[in-house]
Amino acid sequence: MNTNFNRLHRFLEVILISAICGVSLNLYATEFMGIDEIKPGMKGYGLTVFKGTKIDTFQVEIIDVMRKRLPKGDVILSEISGGIVDTAGVISGMSGSPIYIDGKLIGALAYSYGAFPKKALAGITPINEMLNPPSGGYGVPGGKFSPIKIPLCCPGLDEGIIQELKEAIPCFNVRKVEGSGGIFDDSILPFPGSPLGIPLVMGDINWYGVGTCTYKEGNKVWGFGHPMSALGETELPMTAGYIYSIVPSLYDSYKMGAPTKIIGTIKNDNERGIIGVIGKIPDLIDFNLKINPPKAESGGEKFHYRIVKEKAYFPSLFRGLTFYSIYTGFKGTGEMTMEVDLEIEGSRDFQFNNLYTGTIIDISKSIARVFGLIWNNPFQEVEIDKISMNLVSSNQIKLAKIERLSVDKKEIKTGDSLNLVLLLSSYQEGLVKQHISIKIPSWSKKGKLTLSIEGGDAIRNEDIVNIKTIDGLARWLTTAPSDNELVLRLTQKGKSTWIIGERFPSLPPSRSSFLKGDIEEKDVILEKRIKTEWVIKGEKSIELEVK
Repeated sequence: MNTNFNRLHRFLEVILISAICGVSLNLYATEFMGIDEIKPGMKGYGLTVFKGTKIDTFQVEIIDVMRKRLPKGDVILSEISGGIVDTAGVISGMSGSPIYIDGKLIGALAYSYGAFPKKALAGITPINEMLNPPSGGYGVPGGKFSPIKIPLCCPGLDEGIIQELKEAIPCFNVRKVEGSGGIFDDSILPFPGSPLGIPLVMGDINWYGVGTCTYKEGNKVWGFGHPMSALGETELPMTAGYIYSIVPSLYDSYKMGAPTKIIGTIKNDNERGIIGVIGKIPDLIDFNLKINPPKAESGGEKFHYRIVKEKAYFPSLFRGLTFYSIYTGFKGTGEMTMEVDLEIEGSRDFQFNNLYTGTIIDISKSIARVFGLIWNNPFQEVEIDKISMNLVSSNQIKLAKIERLSVDKKEIKTGDSLNLVLLLSSYQEGLVKQHISIKIPSWSKKGKLTLSIEGGDAIRNEDIVNIKTIDGLARWLTTAPSDNELVLRLTQKGKSTWIIGERFPSLPPSRSSFLKGDIEEKDVILEKRIKTEWVIKGEKSIELEVK
């Protein structure tokens, strides 16, 4: 009952604004004013929301038309005023506010020049250029005249992730702002002057950018008047929005808002704005994360997120959410240890398990690095539908360094037993001695033999360069040693052969003679893994002689 009343109230509000302002707001055909009709001194108005969903007006006076201020495009230089604009200046979140002269739509508020509370200079993107954006390339006015920043509300997102996104996406035109991590739970459709949102993450936390809708025709909408990321063709979720308040600032005022439920898809993010379609909902990646205390069979903290599939965004958002979840579900400062179980479902499934120790930044980077190997692999594009991650947390620092390796003899025969003594220096527990026994393989050749022992992390990094296929990557993720494993290897010089991206050491001469790519290197004739409770660092080796 109350929701229906609100919808009726907003509908009547649109009609009232339409009557007062003399603009259709798409209730009937909107007229456009071409760039050649616009002259200095013309006065008009713009539409935007400063509070809630109520559309307000502000005044606009045309200063001049700046021809070719953009590659293949013009910018209408104007001065805006009235109401809160007189004290807050051009406000982040006003991007896309439709501008009208004589009841005709001329374009979208899109650029600002400095921050002058009593005289806010702004640039308007012509509506015809928004409807017919140029293809390829991206250029913005230089110096202080630049696109109005899109306020990106992302509570809990580390500033380093924002910088990472800006490095990955040079045209990522946002500024991090305060706001709600929730959504405005109501069914609102965008119309000229109303908030238009682009959520990057939804679920237990919401990270989203907000601008303004410029024009709507049928189920198609245009907004912003400049890019958010200049990605071109894309598939990002689109929402309407609710504005809590304006945060005024001499430096950069902004709208504090919240998105609604997803109502459609942003199909294009180009130099002249964004283009969306109402109704079609894009696929998002489900990310379920659980943080358990050690040896817990139940309980723990659970998080559920939905993340955009856009390649430019996803890896950084994944790391940011991992960081946020650990910070919220366990602790945010100091060092810790995390056992990680990662499962990825999609066009190709992957599984990974490891133990990490360090700060929250160290651990989230390590997890993201593994994920990046899958997401950015050079072999085959992977479509990801769901990610499940289970973290078992501990306040203890589980770290040990290999200090010394000794053997009971250095001259050996095939079939002999060899006894090793390994000395580890563990954090907070001091020196730990381990006794290991191995048997020298019968296929060992006479001559030099190298015995080495090191942590799984070093072995994994050595082996990754040999991955040549997507299947090899999946195998590596499942079978590569973990950071808390000691890897003991016996190696001898020999001949290895690469076949379809996989290495086959010391093939019989009859098989290897006709295969190309044979290389002289050390063959692993024995490998033994020993699981420990510590992340292992360092390595030691001893030369042996097979008699």
